[in-house]
Amino acid sequence: MKRTLHTMAATAVAASLALLAACGGGGGSGATTDAATSATAAPAAAPASSAATASVVQGTITGFGSVIIDGTRYDDSAAKVAFNLDPNSATPGTLADLKIGQRIDARLQDGKLADVTVSFAIKGPLDSVDVANATLLVFGQKIRVLLTGATPTALEGFSALADLVAGDLLQVAGVANADKTVTATRLERRPAEAQVNLRLTGVAAELDATAKTFTFGLEHKVKVNYATARVLPAGATIANGATLAVYAERVLDKTSAVPVLTAKTVEVQDRKLQEGSDVGLGGPVGDFQSLARFKIGETVVNASTATLVDGTSAADVVNGARAYVKGSIANGMLVASQLKVSKPETEDKPRLIGPVTEFVSLSQFKLRGVQVDASNASFVGGVAADVANGTWMDVTGRLEKDTVKAELVKVTPPPAAVLQTMAGAVHDFNAQSRSFKLLGVAMRLTDTTAYAPAGQTLANLANDKLVVVKGSYSESARVFTVTALEIKEPAEPVRRVEIGGVISALVQGGFKFGDATITLGAGVSFVPAGTTASSLKAGMKVKLVGLVDPASKAITAQTVEVVSAAQTEPMPVSSSGTAAAVLRLVHFEGAVTDFVSLSNFRVAGQKVDATAPGLVFDGCTAADIVNGAALELEATVTAGSNVATARKVHLRK
Repeated sequence: MKRTLHTMAATAVAASLALLAACGGGGGSGATTDAATSATAAPAAAPASSAATASVVQGTITGFGSVIIDGTRYDDSAAKVAFNLDPNSATPGTLADLKIGQRIDARLQDGKLADVTVSFAIKGPLDSVDVANATLLVFGQKIRVLLTGATPTALEGFSALADLVAGDLLQVAGVANADKTVTATRLERRPAEAQVNLRLTGVAAELDATAKTFTFGLEHKVKVNYATARVLPAGATIANGATLAVYAERVLDKTSAVPVLTAKTVEVQDRKLQEGSDVGLGGPVGDFQSLARFKIGETVVNASTATLVDGTSAADVVNGARAYVKGSIANGMLVASQLKVSKPETEDKPRLIGPVTEFVSLSQFKLRGVQVDASNASFVGGVAADVANGTWMDVTGRLEKDTVKAELVKVTPPPAAVLQTMAGAVHDFNAQSRSFKLLGVAMRLTDTTAYAPAGQTLANLANDKLVVVKGSYSESARVFTVTALEIKEPAEPVRRVEIGGVISALVQGGFKFGDATITLGAGVSFVPAGTTASSLKAGMKVKLVGLVDPASKAITAQTVEVVSAAQTEPMPVSSSGTAAAVLRLVHFEGAVTDFVSLSNFRVAGQKVDATAPGLVFDGCTAADIVNGAALELEATVTAGSNVATARKVHLRK
């Protein structure tokens, strides 16, 4: 069977080193600001900002290409990821689990992300939704949903607030406002679970140590009964004014005047930052008194001597303003050296840097696991026709639901001075200069370039020929020198596609991934056995094999596999029960980068080891794991580790 341009590119695309020296999967020296400032140069790290020496970062993920937190890029090559879902032990995660809009607490070592913890403010059933005012009630807590701007609330498992109904299980990432509401940065509808840790955070008040109750002073007061609850950490005491996370298995009892939540576990959260720590902190301004004293979250900030950056003025610093500060802790207060308030004209837009994967059309592909629509984007350094699996890009735009609508696309070369493979169609061919363009990158042939199949020469090249090249890119010469070139059969219309994602909504005859509608074809098969169309629910992660209509780009599924009901379910397998031995089963996908050996390569930014006993290769062999190969992985990750151990490897062909 012939292999098409895009399916070939998925398995032969270039992508070796991480994005760049300080840009994820590759090393580097800490936080960076802009990259890829040249339309033709490879993404290059800008000089490290003061955040490069920060020891703590708390904020919202706004992009990837390393991890971008409130507009600042941090090297993630040594990052260990965990989710704060279980009060007894952190749930191990991977870089592939990180998503735009998640709130994270991170520790930095030598300017690099070392420990990244993802936390959710609330997890519980929806009480009610006010579509007109873009607010929700969960546990009586009002949640504000941002629908405008470049970085509105990211939505997963549904497409619009009108899709939600009372009782839906919601997971909310966000921070508290001065008016006792929460502004959601990410809002996920999760599938119903038999056992679930419901979660509510707040500041304790009206403590009754005899009755073992306290209240959270939310917009609608909630009483918490902790008579039978476990209090963590061991030896901690509950006091008025303490910040607490309450975990429960039952919803609110609303039979009394003040609804009661029966706690299973109460976690006392001491979030005091260490004296002398360098800190980057993002969130809404609260309890504003003056520039010398306001809060972001629970941290008191003194910005009286801070440099106001990116058009920020003192008048912009008001309660509710979205701010980002850098500074250090002195006398229990964050003394800010820089302060930025996001305004429509200066807010940090979502940004993604890396090679294209899962290409279906210009309006549907992925960068670092994030869905992108570049159908209305402006292009620099290349054109829309350059976009295919393997094209390296630097994308900025605006977020809609869980898709980045690209406004500016910079087509960039791959990382320099590394042997790489790229595949695509020839453009701008010049036989005299022995040059052409491939995926927007300038290519140069030499006297020693090897041609394949046997008998092929420079004379066989022409525009639109499908080729696979090997070689390396020179940043100084701004050209990719081709050491080997293979001419392939002419490309066919793309008909078959393998994609994955989270179901955002069910529709007649199929379902949606964000805005993309998937139709279930006649005779569609489901995996695992026993799964049917009626088994599908919003919030499920699925992968599918389907056919793409060349004209409309509509996708008709032939096979649908339910990967997991929830992507953050822990899988404890340790007999010792120690946190260090807790494992989690994970699924992720993407192009191989940074290949050093089978025990050391990356997929979707996550470091992978594919040498464990019992590893299953599905339709491939170990020899197929090369830079650019498009893989789907089932793996385990251990708490405290930054390596995912592959259990099953599937090669997308």
